[in-house]
Amino acid sequence: MKSAFNLFRSLPVAHRFVVLAELVAVIALALVLSMGDAKAQAGNVYANPQVQSPGETFAGVVVQVMVKQSEPSGTDRAAGAAVGGSIGALVGSRIGSDNRFAVNALSAVIGGIVGERATNVLFRSEAQEIIIQLEPQGGQQPKMITVVQPAPFDRIFAGEAVFVTVTRGVYRVIPVQRHQPPQM
Repeated sequence: MKSAFNLFRSLPVAHRFVVLAELVAVIALALVLSMGDAKAQAGNVYANPQVQSPGETFAGVVVQVMVKQSEPSGTDRAAGAAVGGSIGALVGSRIGSDNRFAVNALSAVIGGIVGERATNVLFRSEAQEIIIQLEPQGGQQPKMITVVQPAPFDRIFAGEAVFVTVTRGVYRVIPVQRHQPPQM
């Protein structure tokens, strides 16, 4: 470990920055990959602010369900751009050229764009687009709403009775529990 530290200290300043950028990129990539698929607004995963918070519940019937693609969050895409930019800067620093600054900058920009696009493709997930006819309340006209629920979610089908909950601004579609006879 001491020899690695001494080797690092003996590098020129520009190379130290490249090594640090590589280290940050590896750590950012590890953090992004360890996040998993759970999303706080998903059908069966609740974020901490939604737990033990009151919300409204509406009854309705599902009119249509379609499975769509959900883009990764801006944070995930920014992390992909940072990792790609760091790798691009590393590759650019290895290229021998009279215009090192321009090559490094261009390599970092291209790497950032490629990293963001790769993250956008690799971390897409499924989501349900659910159109629901809500039961009228207090003399109101029937109302239709659309809720997009990212995975993990309970599969919901057209014609199914559901509850729509709104807790701290997050909509969630929950199938009405089917009553099963008690087991003896």
